[in-house]
Amino acid sequence: MRRYEDTQAAASKTEQRHKVVMWTCIGVFAFGLWAVQSSSASDKAAKERGELVDAWYNQTTRRWETPRQHMYKDAMLSSLIMLKPPAQVYKPNQSFAGESRASQPKLARTLSGVALADAYRQRQTGSRSGA
Repeated sequence: MRRYEDTQAAASKTEQRHKVVMWTCIGVFAFGLWAVQSSSASDKAAKERGELVDAWYNQTTRRWETPRQHMYKDAMLSSLIMLKPPAQVYKPNQSFAGESRASQPKLARTLSGVALADAYRQRQTGSRSGA
């Protein structure tokens, strides 16, 4: 009879420990869920106010850039998109202090020195002269 009472006591202790672990895990999960929800809400509010913008780090140019449309649709590429302050994100029409005019692309010209767009326009209008 003694064995049965010891087994019963051990089983109730184990069951009590399992309940504590279960409620602790539920509490940690609920806290994590709350933390994700609240940070998501604050990020969304900052984005609406214009304090943060979507950006991805381009390894080739080594700068934060505005994501392309197709990146939002791809599961792997969308994971690269972060929220950054607008001042850190490169926009194509602005240049940073480290860039010089020499690094900007030059307009293509024909052998006669005419801009490519002008040469194409002259050809379309039937003009054969280079000037």
